[in-house]
Amino acid sequence: MPRLPGLRSASATVALALVVAMAAALRLAGLQWDDGTQLHPDERFLTMVTTAIGRGVLEPAGPDAAARLAACRAKHPATAGVGPWLDTACSHWAPANVGHGFYPYGILPLAAVRVAAVAAERAGVPHAASYAEIPTVGRIAATLADLVSLACAFLLGRALGGRRAGLVAAALYAFAILPLQLARFYTVDPFATAFAALALVLAVRAVERGKAADLLAFGLASGLAAACKLSLAPLLGLALPIALFAPGRPGGSPPALPRGLLRAAGACAVAGIAAFAMFRIAQPILFAGPRLVDVAPAPGAIELFRQLAGQLDGSADMPPAWQWIGRTRWVDPLRNLLLFGLGPAFAVAAVAGVALAAWRAVAGPPFRRRTSIVLLAATLGYGAWIGGQFVSSMRYWLPLYPVLAAFGGWVLVVGAARLRRRVRVARLLPAAAIAVSSIAAVAWLSVPLSAPTRLWASHWMLERVPAGASAPLAGEAGPLPRRVNWAIEGAVPSSPRELSTRTTIATSGTIDRLELRLATDAPDADVPSARAVTASLVRDDGTVLLPPTPLPANAAPRTPDGFDARDRVLVAAIPAPVALEAGWRVDLRLSAADGPLALEGSAIATEGPWDDPVPMRMRRLPPDTPVEAGMPGFVRAGRKAEGVDPFGQRYFRGVDLAIVHHDDEAKRTALANALDRAGWITVSSQRFYDSVSRDPYRFPLTMRYYDALFGGRLGFDVVATFRSPPRLGPVSFDPQVHPWPDGYLATRGRAGASPEEALSVYDHPPVTVLRKRADYDARRVREILDEPVLRTFEDARREGAPATVGRVVRSPAAASAAPDLLMLSPQRIEALDATPPPPASTLGSWTATIAWYLVVALLGAAALPALVALMPSQPALAFGIARTAGVFGFGAIAWWATWAGVDSWRPDSLAALAAILVAAGAIAGSRRRDAIAAAWSREGWRAEAVFAVLYAAAIALRVSNPDLWTPGYGGEKPMDFAILNAVVHADAFPPPDPWFAGGRLNYYYGGFVPVAALAKLTGTPPAVATNLAVALWMALTGSGVFALARTLALALPGVAERRATLAGAVATIAGVGAGNLGIVSALVAAPPSGDGPLARLGSLVTSPDPRWYWSPTRMVAERTGSGYEIHEFPFFTFLHADLHAHLLALPLAVAVWGIASWIALGRDRRPAAWLGAIAIAAAITGYARVTNSWDWPFATAVAAGAIVVGAHRRWHGGDAWRRAIAAIVLLAALQFAVAWPFASTFATGGVGVHRYAGPATPFVAWLQGYGLFLWVLLPWLLFSPVGDETGTPARTRAVAWTRTFLLGAAIVGFAAVAVSLALAAWRGGAAPATGAMLALVALGLREAVDSRAPAARRWIAAIVAVAFAVQVVPEALVIGHDIGRQNTFFKFHLQAWVALAIASGPAAAALFAPPSSRVWRTGFAALALLAVAYVPIGAAGRAAARFPGERPATLDGLAFLASARHEHDGRWFELGGDRAIVDWLSAHAPRGAVVLEAQLPEYRYGSRIASFTGLPTILGYRWHQTQQRPLPPLGEIVNQRVANVDAIYRSADDARVRRAVDDYRIRYVVVGGLERAVYPPEGLGKFDAWVAAGRARVAFRDGESTIYELAPRPVDGWPIL
Repeated sequence: MPRLPGLRSASATVALALVVAMAAALRLAGLQWDDGTQLHPDERFLTMVTTAIGRGVLEPAGPDAAARLAACRAKHPATAGVGPWLDTACSHWAPANVGHGFYPYGILPLAAVRVAAVAAERAGVPHAASYAEIPTVGRIAATLADLVSLACAFLLGRALGGRRAGLVAAALYAFAILPLQLARFYTVDPFATAFAALALVLAVRAVERGKAADLLAFGLASGLAAACKLSLAPLLGLALPIALFAPGRPGGSPPALPRGLLRAAGACAVAGIAAFAMFRIAQPILFAGPRLVDVAPAPGAIELFRQLAGQLDGSADMPPAWQWIGRTRWVDPLRNLLLFGLGPAFAVAAVAGVALAAWRAVAGPPFRRRTSIVLLAATLGYGAWIGGQFVSSMRYWLPLYPVLAAFGGWVLVVGAARLRRRVRVARLLPAAAIAVSSIAAVAWLSVPLSAPTRLWASHWMLERVPAGASAPLAGEAGPLPRRVNWAIEGAVPSSPRELSTRTTIATSGTIDRLELRLATDAPDADVPSARAVTASLVRDDGTVLLPPTPLPANAAPRTPDGFDARDRVLVAAIPAPVALEAGWRVDLRLSAADGPLALEGSAIATEGPWDDPVPMRMRRLPPDTPVEAGMPGFVRAGRKAEGVDPFGQRYFRGVDLAIVHHDDEAKRTALANALDRAGWITVSSQRFYDSVSRDPYRFPLTMRYYDALFGGRLGFDVVATFRSPPRLGPVSFDPQVHPWPDGYLATRGRAGASPEEALSVYDHPPVTVLRKRADYDARRVREILDEPVLRTFEDARREGAPATVGRVVRSPAAASAAPDLLMLSPQRIEALDATPPPPASTLGSWTATIAWYLVVALLGAAALPALVALMPSQPALAFGIARTAGVFGFGAIAWWATWAGVDSWRPDSLAALAAILVAAGAIAGSRRRDAIAAAWSREGWRAEAVFAVLYAAAIALRVSNPDLWTPGYGGEKPMDFAILNAVVHADAFPPPDPWFAGGRLNYYYGGFVPVAALAKLTGTPPAVATNLAVALWMALTGSGVFALARTLALALPGVAERRATLAGAVATIAGVGAGNLGIVSALVAAPPSGDGPLARLGSLVTSPDPRWYWSPTRMVAERTGSGYEIHEFPFFTFLHADLHAHLLALPLAVAVWGIASWIALGRDRRPAAWLGAIAIAAAITGYARVTNSWDWPFATAVAAGAIVVGAHRRWHGGDAWRRAIAAIVLLAALQFAVAWPFASTFATGGVGVHRYAGPATPFVAWLQGYGLFLWVLLPWLLFSPVGDETGTPARTRAVAWTRTFLLGAAIVGFAAVAVSLALAAWRGGAAPATGAMLALVALGLREAVDSRAPAARRWIAAIVAVAFAVQVVPEALVIGHDIGRQNTFFKFHLQAWVALAIASGPAAAALFAPPSSRVWRTGFAALALLAVAYVPIGAAGRAAARFPGERPATLDGLAFLASARHEHDGRWFELGGDRAIVDWLSAHAPRGAVVLEAQLPEYRYGSRIASFTGLPTILGYRWHQTQQRPLPPLGEIVNQRVANVDAIYRSADDARVRRAVDDYRIRYVVVGGLERAVYPPEGLGKFDAWVAAGRARVAFRDGESTIYELAPRPVDGWPIL
């Protein structure tokens, strides 16, 4: 690192003083900006508490207040019961003793402010300790505390990079946005930050000097910080890195590890004791007291912690917590920190500084590394802690600002020093950053130096909204003239009595009439058309402006300007105009003839509790702040209104909209009535309309209200808006998303980009004023408000089906898991409704087969140059995974772009993307043509041959049974085909869920994306694409296994080309060309028919049994009796042909092992090669999360392990570990980025890990599953020769094959018995298979860590160990809400199979080399023959699992519908009608059209129309939707949908059925053969009655298959649940 330029101490002192002075000026400017209104709720609360404490009196609250007061008086009689500071029960400093039972903050800052205020009052500052002035004292104190933090930023920056870095750090902090804002509020955060920053300074001193005094001081400062704000308690965790990295003596090095750990423990104890002691002193209210040693919790302290925890984790349901719903932890807080908290230059510098600190912590010099590690630990540790909370407000991050400023100042100085020789102006880099920060600060300063928007709007309304008595200024034009308002607190009395009311004139002018607004609650019969009133105007100094004058008041022929059209107004003309001057206080004195006259001000509706209403109570304004409309600027002094309470003084009548109340029927009625009464509505901030939109299913009524209100449909118009964003001259920056002019619902999707409420609601919220129009229609208002369904699930269950659910009440934390409840937004539904059906795909099966082969070849060729460049020594591996990389890369890029808003999911866009990728690959390949040609001559032709053979074989398998459903063996095909259709026709990602109308897909759909992309690119129908995808994926998996096994074999010493090819062939057959040994049990359980061996052998072909292919995957379940375990292997996966997530992830699983093998075995130290491998690993493992989330942890672990191994092969010692850790962090970060479009919208419902207590895997079933692999791998682990890296033999484990195998079997058997006995007590039963698995794990690990063995052999052994370790997991644990351990067993064992197949290839090749055993070869041949026999026998069985009838040679998965007949509960029907329905809907139905069809239990022929078309239906398989919608309320709603579908078809209650049909927005009702078999004729007959009544039409009819079309329903909110 270059030497940093120095700075003299005197110059630094002067410069620092200037920075401090500038910071103080910025913070103290506009100190009383808010007119004393205390818009920050915390400031208001702290002001109340500060005013109450320290007054020498006790005023306890609560039911036991009298008893507590009596006890204190008895204890402290001399002071009327007031005890000392530590006596919590009787101290007048304890908020609970002065009427504030709930106080969650530290008392130290409040006590300091109280003492300072009393001292100022005694020094002559009037009322300094009063409620009105405490905020000013608190703000000054907060500014002083913030200046301490600024000084600490200087010290931290100096510790990192010298005085110059410290000064830049101080300047960055001085101009930071959030500290500037918080200095204008009296909160505890600046005080807590000051002590936290001081603790960090002391931490740096301790780690640099190693003195115990510094560590002790650090503990004391940490205790003070926690005493101010308890959330800073984790700061004490810095004691550990301090103790570990501090030198043993000043100037020395840290002690050795054993001694260092003991020293660290002692240092942590010292710091902890010091911190706790200071915390006990500074925060006594949490302890019972009264002695210092009394550390028992105070009464109520535990409950206080519980309430605080509820607020932090979102379990407490409070309106302020609603704003955090849907915000992503860590991501959104960091966004707020960088975009809105630091300022632009500060943010960039801070990020760069943290990155530089991380690098120096890894590779920097020891002395500087210690400082970086401590500050980095503070930044990342506290950031991880506070960012992971549900509530992570910007001000909670304030303690990091000083250290971030230090990092920023340091990196700016370092950057300037490094670049100044190359770029002359680089020396100005720190100055430029400071200048940009200062500009941002000045722009932000415009907010407090302007009128707060709520006050601005309040003054505007006081001048324009009519009170009970008002006078418009003469000459004012427009519908809202300025006027003089007088508050009327009651009826105008009869003469001679009079009513007198005073107002302050805001604007000079003349008045020539009085306008009297009559009370609206008077009956129309009592409203006079004319009255005589006597009025006079008198100034407060006695000057008579208008002597008592009788004025005839007549009903206006038309409503005067400014009034509601429904207002009843009397107008009294003044004989001579009266001139008024701004600032005058003028009394209006009124009396009425002929009895009292009831007047009242305009009715203004406000949103209710939890937000300050507008117009609000005002005390005063800064002298130079105007009150008229327009952006406030600087005008002459004197224009201010004092002591005005618009509602309390009865200028206006308030109407409470009660927005925070539950959306129930009572609120619906109350809201409509309130709108009837209101003439005006004020929306005083975005708090409610933003917060409720974050939980739309809790507030469907409120969402509809806001949408209709801002859209003008409720009869109110926006007449004024008040905004005060940061601005610099004519340029302003307003990050908030406003609900106009685009409309409320249309803008809610962008509301998440707005900063949190603390940055806008408290000081410059947008205020909106709306006025009732003359065409207001109460009936129409009720029609609009009646539309939302407010029924909860409990309500629906009580009512009985059909009853839809429209409202769900959840805690904020629960709502945050999926605020939209996994439903589509109204905007997406509108777009889908407007999307016409796509043109029919006409590409035939065989043309598509060739097209896919060619396209995949081109995509693989595009990826090949990068792979060859990355792994030039492994061409086989490059060719083996090139197609996988090309296919998945093509799909992933299109998916990411579509998610980001780029229109790339159209066939032409996909074609353009494919052309770009192929062109890029061609350009890259041309630069490496020699290397690629050499690689092709060595490996390319072989890889192409393997792929072509596998593809052809897989196509043949698919042609033998392409059907997308078969009774008993349909599997997951209906769901998978529905998802594929949804992805093919997706408008955006995640796609709509065809099996849950209105919902979005909550399933790992990433594997369907490349399939859909290929289908759209080639024009292949989805029914053909699904079978082509199965064939293609089998070829991708098999060719990848071949290439990887061959590569590993070639890496073994002494393995030649032919044996490497043998390794690839063995691995490929084991991977995708063989079954387990369960085929024997299957043939025994279902023996072939016929007399004699030849007849039985012939019946394998002539009369196959579907159980032959099915039973080998259910061996474990059959032997345990659980019925749950599925022991699937890849060939069965491709034979059964469910296009399920586990199938789609198999090529990625092989690719993970491939790139991991290259990382682990390579020695290429080139940064491009190392980082390129990490990037590819991250792309593969990240996309594995999107494809099959079950594989993601395993894939990540494999990649991370390979990185550790590979780093140690390339580098040594600490350098290897540092590089490995950095690479793993990079891997995680890139994974996060790759999977973000999926992860940001996917809800898991809280995946947990549970202990498995069921029966263990039977040993015999396990042997049947893995017998072939055991026969290969066990002797290889025990026998195969071991050599060094040059191939020279070093040792031999055994001298004879037979003896070796018997020894291995004995070892495994002994381990199985021993572990089985050990596990028997824990599991309640023996588990020999588990023991065998663990024994093989141990053998593999023993070989993997043998440093004398070749690297390739050690890596293969590690693969074996991992494979058997994976098998152990479902023996002990269950993941998620599994059925028994079905998915856990299935997914983990499939991963194990792939790994064992890869390892078995090179192992077999090694074992076939001399000296090999004839016994072993014979056994291998016999076991391999049994395993391979599953292929023809299983294929025959699978081909038999079809509908009888015509079976054309095709890949069309829907072709079976043309000739199939199906039976349901004894009734047979033809499926050809369903094909006609599918074809008609595919050709005519918009993509958003909801189809009603029969819903049946899982794995039956239900929900088939949605599956075959991709159009949404009410519900698919119940259990599948329950799993995919794991959030607590949705399981019950799924069950409700089951009942609703049944009731809609069966019920004769036409009104309820119609309401349910309308709620679900059903467009088409299907009545086909299945519906006629399931539902009664009287229920189905009502649809024909609808046609006769004109409420529906027959859109399609073919025999007994009918489609009824209903009128399309408009989208008027979020879809119904």
